[in-house]
Amino acid sequence: MQVAFHLGAPCSGQNALYASLQRSRDILASHSVAIADAGEPLKAAGTLTSDALRLRKLREEGVRRVLVCESCSQELPGFSSQPLGDGLLYPLAGPQAEMLAMLCPEDVEIEFHVAVRSPATLLPTLICRGDAAASALAGDPRAMAGLSWADVIQRLRQAAPRAMVVVWCDEDMPLIWPEVVERVAGVSGTGDTGFLDRLSPLLTEDGLDRLRLYLSTHPPRDAEQRRSVVSSFLTRFGRPEAIEMELDLPGWTPESVAAISDAYDADMERIAAMENVELIQP
Repeated sequence: MQVAFHLGAPCSGQNALYASLQRSRDILASHSVAIADAGEPLKAAGTLTSDALRLRKLREEGVRRVLVCESCSQELPGFSSQPLGDGLLYPLAGPQAEMLAMLCPEDVEIEFHVAVRSPATLLPTLICRGDAAASALAGDPRAMAGLSWADVIQRLRQAAPRAMVVVWCDEDMPLIWPEVVERVAGVSGTGDTGFLDRLSPLLTEDGLDRLRLYLSTHPPRDAEQRRSVVSSFLTRFGRPEAIEMELDLPGWTPESVAAISDAYDADMERIAAMENVELIQP
C-alpha cells in the first residue's frame, strides 16, 4: 500500500489540485486509489493505533493508494502551520514529516508531495496574510536570499528516510499541471482534469476560449508540444497582472530580487540531485 501526502506550500494551488483529484474520484476508485475525506482522514491528531487500523481497513477493501491532501483536514500538519521561523522556511518540516511517517506501518510506502515557490513571491503573499515573521524578514533581502527550499527537503528526508519526496515549482504549474496531478494520483490519464481551470486566471477570456478550441481541434501529441502551445497562448493572451507579481517591499532592489531568484534556482539544482527526491520540471 502507498500513502501520498500533499503538504503544500501555501498559495501554490493546493485547493485546485485537491478539487481536480475529487473530480477524478471515480477514475481513481477504479484503480484502487482513495482520497482521504475531511470527515474521516488520516490525521496527526488521531492515535497511531486508530490510524493504523484505518489503513488496515482500506487495505482490506482493496485500496492500494491513499491520497491525503492538506485541504482535506485542518488537523493535518502541512506547511501552512508555520511558514517561517528562526530564519528558516518551514522550521517544523522535519518533526511534521516524522509524525506523518509514524502514522504508517513499516510496510506502507510513503510519498511527500511538495510545491515550492520563490521566496521573492512567497513572502509578499505571506505578508498580505498578516504573517509577522514574513514582515520582519522582508526588510532584510540578504536573509531572504538565504531561505532555502533545499534545506526544507533535506530535513524532510532526514526525518522520514523511507519516504519518497516529489517536488515541483509553483511557477511551472501552468506547464506541468497534468504531470503533477498524475504523479500525485498515481494514475495516468487523470492530468487533464482541471488543466484549463488552472490556466483561466492567467489568460484573458478570449485567450482561454481560443486555447480550449485549439486543443480540441489540435490535440497535442505529447507533453512537450502541449507546453509549447500553452507558452504561446500565455505570451499572446496572458493577463500581465496575474503572470507578473509586483515586488515592491521596503529595502528591495532589482539586485536583491535577482539574488533571491538566483538562490532559488540553485536550490532547485540541489533538490534535483538529492537521493529519493523527484523534481517535476517542464
